[in-house]
Amino acid sequence: MSDVATLLKRIDDEGIRNVDFCFTDPRGKWHHLTYHVSAVDAELFADGVMFDGSSIAGWKDISESDMLLNPRPDTAAMDPFSELPTLMLVCDASFATTMTPASSAIKLSI
Repeated sequence: MSDVATLLKRIDDEGIRNVDFCFTDPRGKWHHLTYHVSAVDAELFADGVMFDGSSIAGWKDISESDMLLNPRPDTAAMDPFSELPTLMLVCDASFATTMTPASSAIKLSI
């Protein structure tokens, strides 16, 4: 059984209602997108979760804002503060048009 298949089984077995796709922006601030489990399947893990990068400080402007979250099943953890059973997944962000990791665009000056 793949990691994704195991995770989908866990979602079903534990009655999880929501999945939080979590990521950080270039400044280290946490963000998340919450999906109801009815929208979470193996295809979502293969294709990723689209989001608008222009709404995140430090990434893209509106003309090139398509970004993608790639969930990492090995990071799955239950949200201890959510009223409904919610599974959190850390995601790697990438630019949808080039599939390059968003972290490659971050230039740090020390």
